[in-house]
Amino acid sequence: MELVLRQLIKLEEVIVFRYHEAETPLYPRCEILNGCDLNGKKEIMPIQKDNYMEIVDYFDNKSIYVCVGGIVYCLSPFIHFTQETHETNAILCFYKKDKGGKYHYEVVGKSQDKEFDKNTFELMENQLRGLVI
Repeated sequence: MELVLRQLIKLEEVIVFRYHEAETPLYPRCEILNGCDLNGKKEIMPIQKDNYMEIVDYFDNKSIYVCVGGIVYCLSPFIHFTQETHETNAILCFYKKDKGGKYHYEVVGKSQDKEFDKNTFELMENQLRGLVI
């Protein structure tokens, strides 16, 4: 477990996003993903020309992208957005299984807050902090 956590320490530097618009192709304005929801935060995500040429054929607002170390990769079709005709916001979906030659996806639901006593997780939280600090 310690090895896995140490490998995940740089996870905070990973940016997950979807394309929004672009005045120039190498500097698209993108919606940044926050958990399972778009938080409305839009930022310019510079893309290197060679990297852009690799993703240009499917660089649209239905796909999900990740920027790792300045390189953009497409996470779709494993994770993507779909737009329902009656919905104003895009819906996040993730790959669930291959069933009869068709991919099935699960729609991510609305976030809900649940309360737990802090002492329930205090021991594990302290152990995890000790690995990171």
